[in-house]
Amino acid sequence: MNSLASIEFKAVIFDMDGVIFNTEVIARRAWRTVFEKYGFEFTDKTYKKVIGRTMEAAFQILIDEYGPELPMDEMSVKQDVLWQEATQGSIEQKPCVAEILNYLQQQGIPCAVGSSTYHDEVEERLRVNGLRDYFKAVVGGDYVPNAKPAPDIFLKCAEYLKMRPNQCLVIEDSVNGIRAANAAGMQTMMIPDLIPAGEVDNDLDFTVCASLCELKELFVAADKKRSDTEKGHLFGASVGMVVSDLLNAAGDAV
Repeated sequence: MNSLASIEFKAVIFDMDGVIFNTEVIARRAWRTVFEKYGFEFTDKTYKKVIGRTMEAAFQILIDEYGPELPMDEMSVKQDVLWQEATQGSIEQKPCVAEILNYLQQQGIPCAVGSSTYHDEVEERLRVNGLRDYFKAVVGGDYVPNAKPAPDIFLKCAEYLKMRPNQCLVIEDSVNGIRAANAAGMQTMMIPDLIPAGEVDNDLDFTVCASLCELKELFVAADKKRSDTEKGHLFGASVGMVVSDLLNAAGDAV
């Protein structure tokens, strides 16, 4: 964790799994079930390596980890069956997803989803769970040449939002996602899910917030603080938001 940027952001890009939906635990459980059926141990340490990666990249990581004898094709089919069974229809959302999206929408801040998951699956999950209309853009891992930890997904989001990279705030939960946001030149907020902030590489630049609930409250507090002092709102088409104001707002709340 390093410094908070002082550059205004005017758009927010959300990762999906582990940030919007509580799905990382579902994927981990499915993989663990399949690995155990094949006689392999599947640890949290192993799963953390694949969080934020495309399925193809995850398969290669697992083969590298367990060896070429791993029947990856068979196992991936069985894992997908368990995944599909668990994620059909309504999925548990992370706390305060609707609240923060409503707030950003009210303030005129455009949002996008940048996920390593295939685009059609992202679209479908957002639609089924009533969230699609909050986002001006959706970019999946199959929309770009290189998925996370490369910056392509987030840069494509910025392109669709018609924003410069340094005008975007990325909300992530994974090391791969944070590295991608840093490589894109975007401000980065980590909302920890399965990976604690203390396990993120020291060379990465990001800020930690405990939850979307806390982040939304910091948005509100920072907006009010600037409104009180400058008689102008923190959010808006011509104003944006300065990430360092979140730290100031958090300090005032302590």
